[in-house]
Amino acid sequence: MSIPVAYLGIILIWSATPLAIQWSAQGTGFALAVFVYSGCLVWLKRIGDDSPPLATTVGTLAVALPFFGLVWYLTDGRLPEMIPPRAGAAIVYLGVFGSVIGFALYYYVIKHLETSKVALITLLLGHWLNGESIGLPSGGSAPA
Repeated sequence: MSIPVAYLGIILIWSATPLAIQWSAQGTGFALAVFVYSGCLVWLKRIGDDSPPLATTVGTLAVALPFFGLVWYLTDGRLPEMIPPRAGAAIVYLGVFGSVIGFALYYYVIKHLETSKVALITLLLGHWLNGESIGLPSGGSAPA
């Protein structure tokens, strides 16, 4: 039941924004990946999986990486000629902190709290740290 409700929420959010969303094969692939990934998280929570958070992180990344590689190969498949040092450092930083450490902490939190509370944490952090508005947009326009 959670997955259809979440999918309906995404549709409502997209339909409330005036952005012209251009559909592409790459975007479709990534949207499908996120949809499947989210469904797996709900499934892991539902069955009460007690795997360590780092093991869950390594497992999900090991499964997701080949699919992201496939989407890249089918849509572009080109490597850059040169990666500037700052961009390379950003890639390594995001790989370590944004993926491994971030997801390990996320799985730890989702293992010990209800899924609805975890969703509220990210909502409130977005509001406090990024100035995101909470609520429906007024006048049919998306928040800036």
